[in-house]
Amino acid sequence: MRQITRHFFCIFLSLAWISPLQAGQSPADNSYEELFSQGIEESSNIAAEAKLNIDFIPAFVTVLHHDELSRLGIDTVFEAMALVPGVELFMEATGAKQLIFRGVKEKGKVKLLIDGIDINNNFRGSVYYYYDFPIELVDRIEVIRGPGAVLYGSGAMSGVVNIVTKSADESSHSNVFGSLSSHDTYKGGMLLSNNINDRWHLALDGYYTRGDKEIDAGPDKKGAFGESDESVKDYSVGLSARDNHLQFISRFKRSQDGIAFGGKYYNFVPNSDKKGIISTTFLTELQYVNQLLPKIDYKLKAGYSYYNQDLEARAFRTPAGYGMYRVDYSEDKLYADLSLLAEISSHEIIGGVRFADNQQDKGEFKTYIESQPEHLLMPDQIIKPDRSRQVYSLYFNDNFQLNDALEFSFGLRYDFYSEIDDTFNPRLGLVYRLNDELNFKAMYSRAYRVPSWIELYINVPTPCVEKNDLDAETSDTIELGLVFNSGTNKRLGFNVYWSQLSDLIVYSPADVSYTQGGRQTFWGGEFFLNHSPAAGTEVELGLSYVYGMDDEEEKLPDIAGWMGNFSLMHTFAFALTSTTRLRFVSDRHRASGDDRDNLDGYIIIDETLSRHYRNFTFIAGVKNIFNHDVRFPAPANSFEDDYPRDGRTFIFKISCEF
Repeated sequence: MRQITRHFFCIFLSLAWISPLQAGQSPADNSYEELFSQGIEESSNIAAEAKLNIDFIPAFVTVLHHDELSRLGIDTVFEAMALVPGVELFMEATGAKQLIFRGVKEKGKVKLLIDGIDINNNFRGSVYYYYDFPIELVDRIEVIRGPGAVLYGSGAMSGVVNIVTKSADESSHSNVFGSLSSHDTYKGGMLLSNNINDRWHLALDGYYTRGDKEIDAGPDKKGAFGESDESVKDYSVGLSARDNHLQFISRFKRSQDGIAFGGKYYNFVPNSDKKGIISTTFLTELQYVNQLLPKIDYKLKAGYSYYNQDLEARAFRTPAGYGMYRVDYSEDKLYADLSLLAEISSHEIIGGVRFADNQQDKGEFKTYIESQPEHLLMPDQIIKPDRSRQVYSLYFNDNFQLNDALEFSFGLRYDFYSEIDDTFNPRLGLVYRLNDELNFKAMYSRAYRVPSWIELYINVPTPCVEKNDLDAETSDTIELGLVFNSGTNKRLGFNVYWSQLSDLIVYSPADVSYTQGGRQTFWGGEFFLNHSPAAGTEVELGLSYVYGMDDEEEKLPDIAGWMGNFSLMHTFAFALTSTTRLRFVSDRHRASGDDRDNLDGYIIIDETLSRHYRNFTFIAGVKNIFNHDVRFPAPANSFEDDYPRDGRTFIFKISCEF
């Protein structure tokens, strides 16, 4: 299969360079309806039209723009996601950050893209190593609230997030930036963006972050108190080159993070002299777009991605000394994609085929007593060696405009996997325009998540003889909503949804194994309001509710029922902007058998001042002004008082555009 994919890649390169010699035209301007039909990956077309036409597509979409995020004092993609209705922030004991979309804990159920390129790995399906990406290099964050499997495949169960970098956007200007904040955290970076001639645009970006965060916590599982190790060293370099037809994107990123609360054994251990978790990613993609026939465009894509996790930490205490935990794992992927976009009569149709070849490169695993590294306590491979996964995909979506008021959407996706059963996922959507300002939306979607390699082939504590008998998790979702847009200074919307996840893959810590079965059901609603009551003043409000239960109709633990965001921005004279933001999260229910009281909710208030002067921007902010106690839920019998988060913190930023 890898040879087939390599051949497809070579054919693509040939077509990419031969096609410009054809007497073809540039692709026709794309309408914003393609956000769903072509997918969020068409980031270059979304930028100019998202604010105007987002209400006319059969999906519930949130777009967070750089300028707004900066004025709010948002520092990373992870912080920004708290602004999306229905999204809750969460963290594991290792410090790995996760998103809870509509009550669904991530575990590979959120698809994350950067500049349209999928970065979910096969090892665990995780994406946490990109949540620390800095807002300074982000043009916008595009979010589908709900499933998106027809175009994005496995993992797009509860949400799809696309980080569009400034280097991928031709309108971005060159700049340099720096910041300092609490916990001795420093960041610096730059973006060089320039048009080389009438055809080519080149951009290069990079940043470096270093911090030494420690938060008092405890007692842990053994009654000890200590400090979390949330130190970070993080950097990335990205390159983008594009003309009217051809686009090349490449990015390298490496982050080194401390093991926040001691990892899976839930006890404080000294980590300062160990690596912690080092995550390294590299991705590159070449894309060619042109017109095949009048009103029919084609797109060719081919790419490569690499992921490595290097983990070393003291994991537990023994009478003979500390037990060490070491993982050195890597995988890579080759893929190629061919799609056609046609505008025929009242139809906007996209259809395509995709090939992907995934390979495990290494999976070393060592557990040993620190003083006796030669004596391994478990097998030396974390999953069964030499894993591979080949995926053949067919996808199709048709947006049909019945009349000026009514539009239907129908989509299908078929995936053939080399190691599990095939998947087949449909989608139906409807948009009814009640008038020029009010739209009604309704949709049904099926989505899925294939088992990760650690779920299929876990090799500890005993060697894996044959793969676990697991198939894809599935979800079925129904959504209804209304969106009102005055076209001037007011936009609001409300939607309700029902979602059921089936064939869930469940981890058993007692015997370190995975089984399949069970069901979870969620229902809830989301509301948003964007309003400009006066010149220079903006008000934004988001509110969401979710209720989740298992197949025994027991309420699901560790998720907030109610969440809300409120922000007030006002620009004074001299380009000075004041922004006040309030974030509300309700109590979180405990799991069955956990005798602790429900975890308290919280209200935090942030204040940010930003000032533009010539080419400079200065931002100063205080987060959690009133030092409210904020905690993320910890499992029973681990940290009695859960995982404490930041109290009052400060941040100062400066940037210069040129």
